[in-house]
Amino acid sequence: MEHPKENQGIHIGIVIGLSALILGTGGGTAWWLIDSIQSPNTSSSILEQVKPSQTEEKGLQAYWLSDTGNSLELASTPVQTKAGGSSEELLSLALQAVLQSPEPDKLASTIPAGTQLLSVEQKSDGIYLNLSREFTEGGGSASMTGRLGQVLYTATSLEPSAPVWISVEGEPLEYLGGGGLEVQQPMTRELYDSEMAL
Repeated sequence: MEHPKENQGIHIGIVIGLSALILGTGGGTAWWLIDSIQSPNTSSSILEQVKPSQTEEKGLQAYWLSDTGNSLELASTPVQTKAGGSSEELLSLALQAVLQSPEPDKLASTIPAGTQLLSVEQKSDGIYLNLSREFTEGGGSASMTGRLGQVLYTATSLEPSAPVWISVEGEPLEYLGGGGLEVQQPMTRELYDSEMAL
């Protein structure tokens, strides 16, 4: 009768030991997984691999001007955003960046100081922008072409082929600088590149 009790004790000890090993391994794995997800300094954290930042995912950009020596070129900088937000909210952030932020190093803007974004709407037939009257003031033809390109390219950074309707104080923009630069409505990147390239 003593042998069955001894065997039973051994089996229970083995079962308890194996259970502790399994729980310990599972707990360690769970701890590693949670630590990897929560650690912002881990270069290859699971969050970074699964969900890219809003900027990378959406391609939200603000456009500036770069002097190549012979001409001006449109140059983009990424706009940092938090996750979420409608397309209109994201475009508003990008446009506010190019209208109100100081120019990044080695880049410039020909958008007149004080220009305000009054509204931005995304509709089925394109993006509608309403800017303050300062947008039309001052500058020569290169300045007017540059500011139009900055606004157009920034507004279409999420959808490059989208048509853009530009208004100033609620009125469709027909000319920049009085009778200077004619602005076709809607404006597209393709149209701008073919007829108004810097």
